[in-house]
Amino acid sequence: MLILPSILLTLIGTWMAMRGSRTYALTCWVLAMVTMLGAMYGHMSDPLNIDL
Repeated sequence: MLILPSILLTLIGTWMAMRGSRTYALTCWVLAMVTMLGAMYGHMSDPLNIDL
């Protein structure tokens, strides 16, 4: 569920780019990258639930 906001923001940014709203598209893509980095940090900093 952590990746869903970044996917939605990317889709909205692509839609805005196709409409010609460059500022809104760049804003959505930057927010998508920030949420994706947050999701990556959340997944990578959790301990593994398996024994290696």
